[in-house]
Amino acid sequence: MPQAEVSAWIHAVESMYYGGLWDPGHASAAEQAASGLMSEYAIVNAPPDVLEMLRHAIEVGYLTALAGVREGEFDAQIRTWRPDLASG
Repeated sequence: MPQAEVSAWIHAVESMYYGGLWDPGHASAAEQAASGLMSEYAIVNAPPDVLEMLRHAIEVGYLTALAGVREGEFDAQIRTWRPDLASG
């Protein structure tokens, strides 16, 4: 795979990561989620820049989902997933 192609992917993920999705209030949870997934799937042998890209991509997904929860996008689903929260 050409290095230029890998560099373009890295740049795209970095743009998402640093482009406003990062939330310092959820940084630790996002980092833990990424580390857990990467460990679970033994993603350790890739080049360092690719590992960082993957970690950032996972964190962006996690933070995007949390933003959706904060904005109420999943309120109906959350009540279905967690009926105990609907009664409170």
